[in-house]
Amino acid sequence: MGQSRTWASIGLLSLLAACGSDAPVNLCEDNPDCLAGPARAVRAIDGDTYEIQGRRLRLIGWDSPESSPHADCIEEGDLGTRSELKVRELFREADRVQVLVRGVDEFGRPRAHIYLDGQSVGYLLSKEGLAKAWNEDRGEPKPNWCS
Repeated sequence: MGQSRTWASIGLLSLLAACGSDAPVNLCEDNPDCLAGPARAVRAIDGDTYEIQGRRLRLIGWDSPESSPHADCIEEGDLGTRSELKVRELFREADRVQVLVRGVDEFGRPRAHIYLDGQSVGYLLSKEGLAKAWNEDRGEPKPNWCS
């Protein structure tokens, strides 16, 4: 009886910890549609574009700033460069990547949810101010990176 109570307490504490977090749920947990492998198998192009075996993917639900010459202002260009450096660092330091492909973007690139060691790449970048949540499926305008 004591052991089952202990497991129930651990489960409740885990649930409460998850509820208090603003981190997005990992959609790849127990999902057979997800691709998984070593983080080094994915190349980060910038904060919201990735490449697997020569094929580019667009991150779902997040936007990161563009670097020069595609930035709309100097501030965005600086943030874009920082975003590129940070995402490459995240991939170097991570062990495992999970990818859930869902649809294509306006350029024909597959769109995907991407997780490093179980955490959303977009969320990890957003904690550093290098990505913003963006729901393009609801017609939201892209975030503005220029003040």
